[in-house]
Amino acid sequence: MPKRDIWGRPITGEGGIGPDIVSPIWTSTAKNDPITREVLRAGGAISVPQKGDLTPQQYDKLLETRGPIARRWLGELFGTPEYRAMSADDQAEEIRKTMAKATKAAKANIFGGEPVPDSRPESYKKGEPRFSSKVQPIIKGNLPLGIRDRVQNLDGSLSTVRTMSIGTDDGEVLIPTVIGGRVVSDAEAIRHYERTGENFGTFATPADATAYAETLHRYHERLLDRSEAQSAPAIPSGWELAE
Repeated sequence: MPKRDIWGRPITGEGGIGPDIVSPIWTSTAKNDPITREVLRAGGAISVPQKGDLTPQQYDKLLETRGPIARRWLGELFGTPEYRAMSADDQAEEIRKTMAKATKAAKANIFGGEPVPDSRPESYKKGEPRFSSKVQPIIKGNLPLGIRDRVQNLDGSLSTVRTMSIGTDDGEVLIPTVIGGRVVSDAEAIRHYERTGENFGTFATPADATAYAETLHRYHERLLDRSEAQSAPAIPSGWELAE
């Protein structure tokens, strides 16, 4: 049986990714693979499924079948605004869940004859705020849209996202001004962008960038409201709120 990487592809003389993405066998092709890059960026520690009682032929078929399913479903996941709105930890967890579902679908197909679902099964939590904007970037950003930093303001309020936009040859780039748990100056934000390339997207016009930023700010307000509601102490049974 051929050795296969985590995407079910035979590992040839030039190498491949796998079997454990935490300690990959790198090649120039693998480094340029957008799916693998995003898994690594999000800290998604994934590996090939366990062999268990499967014969070598059955296990090889499982790897060959599961890999393309996982890549397709992860590609769909990475393209959703809900995924980009998650924290890195939640993104890693969503990657893990998607891989587990791909393994389950591959086994059902091989051993049960069930067709592989056409699209990725969703697993977002019910009631979880979703990010939706009428204005879309012409070039997608590389930052998650969820809460990354929390800054305590002097008035007791929290700031989780502040932004500014700068003009570039590609368009108007929306960049963060809350970095590393503190609010930074415009000049420092620009230097950070020039050094890291971190941004929320490139837009056709400054007005589009501003509209997207406003939607992002409102989304963070909903995330904070939900977080505070979930952390509020429950009212003991039999008690009533005072009027």
